[in-house]
Amino acid sequence: MELDEAAEIDGANLLEVLFRVVVPLSTPAIATVAVFNIVAKWNQFFWPLVFIQWPERLPLAVGIRWFRTQHGYDPQLLMVTCIISMAPVVIFFLIAQRYFFRGAVLAGVRP
Repeated sequence: MELDEAAEIDGANLLEVLFRVVVPLSTPAIATVAVFNIVAKWNQFFWPLVFIQWPERLPLAVGIRWFRTQHGYDPQLLMVTCIISMAPVVIFFLIAQRYFFRGAVLAGVRP
C-alpha cells in the first residue's frame, strides 16, 4: 500500500500504478503459479488414461506407462524415457527461476 500511495503522490494514475508497481511486484507469484500449473498439466495421468484411445496422442506420463507395457521392463529404456520427459519441465523451471526473486529485489526487501 505504501508503494501505491507513493506512486500516486508522484503523479501516477491508477493504470500506471497497476502496471509499474503492482504487476512487477506480483511477478514472482505469477511465475510460481505458472510453474506449478504447467508441471501439474505435464504430469497428468488419470484423465488421459481414461479418455485417449490412440497411443500417438498420449501425454508423456501415460506414454511411459504404455511404453513399459509394450517393451517390457527394461530399466535403461525406462530411465531414458523418464529423463526425456523431465527435461522440458526442468528447463522451464530454470528459465522461470529468475522471476521468483525479482519482486523481492524490486521492493528492496531481502529474501
